[in-house]
Amino acid sequence: MPEATKKRFGLLIEKIDCFSQEDNNACSNKLLEELFRPKGLEEYAALLAVLAVADYLEIESFTNNAYDFNNQKIRDVLSEMIYQTQRNQLKTYKSPEGEMVKKLIDLQNRYKVTFFDVNLILKDINYPNWSHTLLTAFTELGDKEAVDLVIKSGADRDLPNSLKRTALIVSADKGFDGIVDLLIAADTAIDITDFQNDTALMRAAKNGHANIVVKLLKAGAYKNHQNDSGFSALITAANNGQITTVQTLLEASVDVSLETKWSKMTALNWAANKGLPDIVKLLLKAGLNVHHEDADGTTPLIKAVKRSLTYEEAKQRREVVELLLKAGANVDHKNKNGTTVLDCALKLKLEKMVILLEKHKEPQGHSHTLF
Repeated sequence: MPEATKKRFGLLIEKIDCFSQEDNNACSNKLLEELFRPKGLEEYAALLAVLAVADYLEIESFTNNAYDFNNQKIRDVLSEMIYQTQRNQLKTYKSPEGEMVKKLIDLQNRYKVTFFDVNLILKDINYPNWSHTLLTAFTELGDKEAVDLVIKSGADRDLPNSLKRTALIVSADKGFDGIVDLLIAADTAIDITDFQNDTALMRAAKNGHANIVVKLLKAGAYKNHQNDSGFSALITAANNGQITTVQTLLEASVDVSLETKWSKMTALNWAANKGLPDIVKLLLKAGLNVHHEDADGTTPLIKAVKRSLTYEEAKQRREVVELLLKAGANVDHKNKNGTTVLDCALKLKLEKMVILLEKHKEPQGHSHTLF
């Protein structure tokens, strides 16, 4: 070994050199524990780098142990951090141990020596069948700096977690704009799908991250993709009450005629079903068919008539009905069970809704009564 190396790392080299064949692993693990501390980490990484360059065969087992040791440490630290975010319902989370992992990634990037596996798989403490990658884990934690370090380390940007979600899907789902920017700039695959066949665009649309929707569309995301249930980004946003996202997608000229797989419901059917007047208004303005029948022959008008839990919800449902009626919805339409919208309102004893609907019904010579 070069004298300069021995001089720089004198005590550490002595500790490694004096290992006996019998207790080599135990000694190296003890030394690694001593080194894997905030104050010792820089020297630790420098030592590994020098040893790798010097090809110091006498301590090859030490460098091998260090690689395994680092991988396990990173697994333990990040798994615990993700557990804390889940347990305490935190959007982001940092810890001293997490900062050490980031430091180790930075050192590996600088020394160009492999201290650990950048495509490491981490088991989830809460859910044994779930796992994360190094990149998806730091994305879950909302740590933009760490994600940048992992990307620069050469990690596979499209390696998914156990839910088949890449870092881009995770960051779009959680609304981490800065991380989305990093991943797009790193040429991450935009339209990879997760276990539900959802794309990053769909996860962003579902949770109302309109700014991320814009970024993904500019990056070339397929705007009319449908998942296994037939939901598109527009249908998903409408069903979840994300008005700004609905507006953003309509401005991007998405296909408004798409319908879900089994129910055959369009975005308008879903918005009416949820009693969302502002979204219904946008969709009607965009030209969605007010007469569209779902798999049961039910129109948006019939979907809108439901019992409400609050006064505000009841008011919004009446507003939806008024919008649909103004757009020409047919009060006399019957679904496949022979039920009209007025039949639904009478059955549910929605007096104000009955009055509203009767005003638009063809004259029959008499009015309905609730009792």
